[in-house]
Amino acid sequence: MLKRISANPIGSPIATGVITENGVTYDLWAGNNSAAGYYVYTFLPQRSSVPPSLPTSGSANIDVMHFFRKLQGLAYFGTSMYLDVVEAGCEIVRGNGRVSTTWFQASAQ
Repeated sequence: MLKRISANPIGSPIATGVITENGVTYDLWAGNNSAAGYYVYTFLPQRSSVPPSLPTSGSANIDVMHFFRKLQGLAYFGTSMYLDVVEAGCEIVRGNGRVSTTWFQASAQ
């Protein structure tokens, strides 16, 4: 018997519709990841802006600086910080499903 689990990002929503990138609008969540020892900001796509069926392949060009600019002025985020690691993948936070990322590429300027 499968048990339904309601999964959400760490913390709680602090703003809705903060940014739209490639046609997807994101809400901003924030909270303390006490197990890892740091504060977390998560941009979660709004369900209504995501197509009902995701493509099985393709690419997306996303300027991460657009997201960083939305964090300016918030607690635990400063312009003296630098990007150390880039990760890619998917995390199912609503509903059921399985998604995999086989590769990604990032470049910095």
